[in-house]
Amino acid sequence: MNDMAMLQVTPNGPYGKDFHPRLPVSLEELIDDLRSCFEVGARGVHLHTRDRQGNESLMPRDVNRTASAVRGLADQCGIDVEIGLTTGAWIVPDLHSRIEMISDWEDVDCARSI
Repeated sequence: MNDMAMLQVTPNGPYGKDFHPRLPVSLEELIDDLRSCFEVGARGVHLHTRDRQGNESLMPRDVNRTASAVRGLADQCGIDVEIGLTTGAWIVPDLHSRIEMISDWEDVDCARSI
C-alpha cells in the first residue's frame, strides 16, 4: 500500500474572469498556472477545458489539445500527472452527445460528472 497522498489541483472550474481576474481561462494561462502547481508537488489535475473563445467545452478537439499541452508540460517538468476532466451536464446537456464526445478524448485518465 502506498502511503503517499497525491496533491490534485483544480485551477479553473466552471468560472470565468468575472469570478476572479487571475483565473486561468486560456490554454496559455492554464499552462502557466499548472507549471507553478507542478513545481510545488501537484501530480493530479481536474480541468474544465475551454475552447479558443474561453467557453467550457467537451469537444474532443478542445479536450485533446488541452490534455496534450498538460501532458507535455508534465514531461518537461519530469513528472507523471493524472489528468481528470469534468463531464458536467451544463456544458452539453444531452447525455448521448456527451458520451460520444468523451469516447473521442485522448490522453485523459479519468472524468467526473457533477
